[in-house]
Amino acid sequence: MSIQPDFFFSRVEDIAIEFLKQQNIRLLILDADATLIQSHDDKILPERVQWVDAIRESGIRVMVGSNGKTYRIEKAFGSHKIEAYGYSLKPFPFRLNKRLKGYRRKEVLLVGDQFFTDILCAKLLGIRSAMVEPYGTDEGFLIGFRRSLEKMIVKRKKAL
Repeated sequence: MSIQPDFFFSRVEDIAIEFLKQQNIRLLILDADATLIQSHDDKILPERVQWVDAIRESGIRVMVGSNGKTYRIEKAFGSHKIEAYGYSLKPFPFRLNKRLKGYRRKEVLLVGDQFFTDILCAKLLGIRSAMVEPYGTDEGFLIGFRRSLEKMIVKRKKAL
């Protein structure tokens, strides 16, 4: 098992429906902070809502699995009717594992901006992963430290 992400994208909306269909993805799990929304924010850009809607309309289930506080995640995505769960405790897989019922592992893709939470969680779940460049500005020393470690571990391929 490789600890590298399976795919790299510059931005989350660069993930095309055609790509997801080619990969036989039926469930797309998205991180929230610095992937879909800016860290600690509760607003999603309209173009990202349209992107999520288009994927859902194609028949792929889209879900947000975030480590953020549940009330903030529900506020950010609930009014857009985007299925979203806060307090996912990534990289620990047990909370997201409950959401995989009815899907084979190879049909699921987890997309996020952090190796030590998102990508590692996907690996522990036995599903595929995609890493995106962080969206917005990160805050705090700990995030900066983790990003430095990520650069040493993750061998970035050219973004798709």
